[in-house]
Amino acid sequence: MAEVIQRDGTWAFDGSTIRITPGPHRSVPLFRRTYGSNACRISPAMYSVQLAQLPQAVQQ
Repeated sequence: MAEVIQRDGTWAFDGSTIRITPGPHRSVPLFRRTYGSNACRISPAMYSVQLAQLPQAVQQ
C-alpha cells in the first residue's frame, strides 16, 4: 500500500483502489471538505501504460 499524507488530505493506493480523503486544514476547498472521501477501483489495464503508448511530447 502506498500513501501520501499532506495537510490538505490523504491519497492511498492499495493495488486496486485509490482513496482520496480531504484533510481538515483550512486550505482545503469547501467542495472537497463537503464531498468527503472518494474511492475509485482501478483495473490493472489502467495502470500498466507503457512508454510506447504515450505521445512523443510526453516521453521527453
